[in-house]
Amino acid sequence: RIRQLGRHLSKNIDNYYKKNYGKSIIGIKTYKVPNVGNHNYRQCYHNQKIILGSDSMPGYDWRSKIYKIETRNNKIFQNGINMLTTASSEVDWKKHFPSLKIIADNPYIQLGRYEKPTGWWLLLLPTLWGASIAYGHGYPPFYETLLFLVGAMSMRGAGCTINDMWDRKMDALVERTKSRPLASGRITMDQAIAFLGLQLTTGLLVLLQLNPFTQIVAVSSMGLVVLYPLMKRLTYFPQLVLGLTFNWGIFVGYASILNTLNPFIVGPLYLAGICWTMFYDTIYAHQDKKDDVDAGVKSTALYYGNNKKPLHLFIEGQVWFTLLSSIASYGVLPTLPFIYMLNLLRQHMHRTVQKLDLDDPNECMHVFKSNVWLGLFILFGFLTTNAIVNIFGLKTRKMTIQ
Repeated sequence: RIRQLGRHLSKNIDNYYKKNYGKSIIGIKTYKVPNVGNHNYRQCYHNQKIILGSDSMPGYDWRSKIYKIETRNNKIFQNGINMLTTASSEVDWKKHFPSLKIIADNPYIQLGRYEKPTGWWLLLLPTLWGASIAYGHGYPPFYETLLFLVGAMSMRGAGCTINDMWDRKMDALVERTKSRPLASGRITMDQAIAFLGLQLTTGLLVLLQLNPFTQIVAVSSMGLVVLYPLMKRLTYFPQLVLGLTFNWGIFVGYASILNTLNPFIVGPLYLAGICWTMFYDTIYAHQDKKDDVDAGVKSTALYYGNNKKPLHLFIEGQVWFTLLSSIASYGVLPTLPFIYMLNLLRQHMHRTVQKLDLDDPNECMHVFKSNVWLGLFILFGFLTTNAIVNIFGLKTRKMTIQ
């Protein structure tokens, strides 16, 4: 990505040299300027300034000629690097939009994690998977999609509130979480309960807009929502319970479109989502593993340690179960492009894990947030398959079991 970015952003400087010296200088470290002489010029950066020199003319400073374009293009290059290597969920919105800082610093916003969109994206995407594979010929209706968005944000906020109510004493012992509203005392338990009621009411209003069967399916997940925070104290696999909870939206999305569930389609897709959640939340848990030991909190990060083999197994599970669900719905032929996409995704995820330093909290957070793009990639695969089915008039198998 950086090489591609370099080729793209070097055009302005390259055009300058084409105009003045008659030859392109695109390259990584060395190039030639024939009109000046057959010298191998070097480019280096020092204090944000480009200095050019050669073997025959050491120390020759070209800054007077390129200083104006150098300053502008250096900023473009750095911004481009940040743009490509940073997921949209990692953008510091408070820095780019200072007016949002007041909202983001509100303790109620922080209690529901509304200033951190990664969480509700990870809750929303499985719901859109289920709705897309059920819809079969395009994207789910806008109204249902809007309901899913509001529902994901409110229920994720409610889940975070319940989690902080359970863990307020433990959070005070962990460096990353000790500033949370309940742990720091900025919000009392009574205020948290009232805020929880507001979020659950919002989720209920969304639920009432769906068909009765979907309402029953959605309400069935509330036990898992309440149970998850307790699992941190009882088992090393709270990520499994989180996977069961976060991916329940697959059933909700599918049922909202067809008013039924096909176990041969939603079953494998649900298992794929669980593998995905265990993958990204195990990486997420590595940020706090030292503090978790002192606080008595258990996680798959502590159970597996720095062993990356389970992460690779979760990748395989996600890809293969997604493939099985797609074939069960669309058949083999329409799924061929999606198979190719899943293979690319599988290779990328394996390379990411191989390079990942599990002892680096910043790197773990970066990989965790990048899973939003992974989920969007799978959603794009379902939508692409829907388009293929629609264009060629193929029949899907989503209605074979009522």
